[in-house]
Amino acid sequence: MIEFKNVSKRYDNTPAVNDCSFSIPSHKFCVLIGPSGCGKTTMLRTVNRLVIPNEGAVLIDDTNVADIPVTKLRKKIGYVIQTIGLFPHMTVEKNISVVPKLLKWEKNRISKRVDEMLDLVGLEPKQYKKKRTSELSGGEAQRIGVARALASDPPILLMDEPFGAVDPINREILQQSFLKIQRELKKTILFVTHDMDEALKMADIIAIMKNGELIQFNSPLEILSKPENEFVKSFFGTDRIMKRLSMLKAKDYLQEEPENSPKDQPKITITKDFSLKDALSILFEKNVDSAQFITEKETGFLSMPVIREASGDGYVE
Repeated sequence: MIEFKNVSKRYDNTPAVNDCSFSIPSHKFCVLIGPSGCGKTTMLRTVNRLVIPNEGAVLIDDTNVADIPVTKLRKKIGYVIQTIGLFPHMTVEKNISVVPKLLKWEKNRISKRVDEMLDLVGLEPKQYKKKRTSELSGGEAQRIGVARALASDPPILLMDEPFGAVDPINREILQQSFLKIQRELKKTILFVTHDMDEALKMADIIAIMKNGELIQFNSPLEILSKPENEFVKSFFGTDRIMKRLSMLKAKDYLQEEPENSPKDQPKITITKDFSLKDALSILFEKNVDSAQFITEKETGFLSMPVIREASGDGYVE
């Protein structure tokens, strides 16, 4: 677990972070999000002591990071940044091997680990191990950055806008790839972004910051349905209700056939990933208030009132 206790940081008497407190449970993916200059990167960098707070403390599993020798601390924390930070004079293999070598792993173990990491991020080891970093595309380099951060199997991963400089197509691929990795490895992750769609897609928990202060800390669904204030509402956009519906699976809301339902209701076959937003689109398209939805394992009905209620504090006309 990572815990921030009343953390504050000032630069020349200007507050970058002001009295922030929240906890990230082990194995959860927490996204720090907010406008530029809100303090999110400063918060992230307090975890590995690249930034030292003026007040407050950062704890990892109840131990103050200030009490952990900095070299020991950073060996158990992976760190990925937007500019990647690969060593240009080294091959891909040597880049990924950096921390395992510092930990004095045996050569055979390191070689095996490099292959495992390249497989994990979707790059063929034989094709990529001996490449120089200058030969990599932006998306490939970012994958190598993730592989290097994971190579020593650290329990914590810090990621500072890691996909921000990648084009939209590769960014989508990297996001999906990394979510798959997280499902397999279950790391405790603190991830900085200014992209709300990325936050909603990646996070178990979102911490929203503004002017160095924590505004709201909750799950994506709770934030979309119960935004703390007008800032949060505006930050996530006027279509936040549709964003919420897109995150809810239609199969979880299937009900028994309503009383007095029309005999000619549409019958729609759906997959397990079909969302309430997709179901809403079907109802609008068919110009009906309800329809029968069929999955591989069950059959049920969805109606406009059910979707309205699921949308949170919004209202679907």
